[in-house]
Amino acid sequence: MSLNTFILVDSNKAFDPYPYILLNLVLSSLAALQAPLIMMSQNRQDDKDRLTQKANYEVSLRSDLEIILMQKKLDELKEQLGSIMESTTENNR
Repeated sequence: MSLNTFILVDSNKAFDPYPYILLNLVLSSLAALQAPLIMMSQNRQDDKDRLTQKANYEVSLRSDLEIILMQKKLDELKEQLGSIMESTTENNR
């Protein structure tokens, strides 16, 4: 653009005078070609993110189920310990 404006205008050989129509056309074409590529890369990243979120959800669900099972086992142990304590106190009387 600088070459076209400053050097070639002085010699009246400018290939794209001031409104820069050719430059605008080139930049618009470049943007039109880049837009689909950018959208495709974003779609791929969305797919990867979706898979990562699904894996994280499954891990979280498994962890929650393990915690529930452990809580049930602790409750059963409390009941067993309570019944053992009751039977020992009754036997000591």
